[in-house]
Amino acid sequence: MKRISPPDASKPPVGGLADTGFTLIELMVVVAIIAMLAAFGIPQYLRAIESTKFDEAVANVRAIAAANRMCALDRNSTAFFSGTIDGTCNSGACPAGGAADVCGLVRCKYLIAQEWGTRPYVYTGADGTTTSSCGGKTFSARAWVACAARRTGANPGTNSAPYNTWGLAVDTNGAVEAVGTSPPSVTGL
Repeated sequence: MKRISPPDASKPPVGGLADTGFTLIELMVVVAIIAMLAAFGIPQYLRAIESTKFDEAVANVRAIAAANRMCALDRNSTAFFSGTIDGTCNSGACPAGGAADVCGLVRCKYLIAQEWGTRPYVYTGADGTTTSSCGGKTFSARAWVACAARRTGANPGTNSAPYNTWGLAVDTNGAVEAVGTSPPSVTGL
């Protein structure tokens, strides 16, 4: 019986060099493909994240506008409250006479208490007078009752253009206007 011995690793196979792995060219092609996918994918991912934050801002600014209008109706008034809604609005009780300032919208339960100061947008109640400025952003001249501007700086803010230019406002009729460099289109705008 003939004995079969394993091939000698020191000798190349009969057909040429041994197939030992990937060549440098193959690895460079794979790395180049991954780099191209990342170059296209990462900006789209960031835009999707910012668009989601913008959608949340639309919902919140509409809620602030509705709360500002409801509070004015309850007081039998046409005056709206203006000012920034932040984390300090969550503490304190509703005054005996009802809401007396923009934080009263939260304290008197027109708005839910949430961490307003840690949101990606700065929310502002507006007094309903016709103006082209709300929350530090420039809009068309209308009677604004609430607005939001993208927070800049450290988390949850951004210094990335065009996201740091985004803002939105709601007028006394409930119409929403978005401003900034290429803000996302939001259903219902």
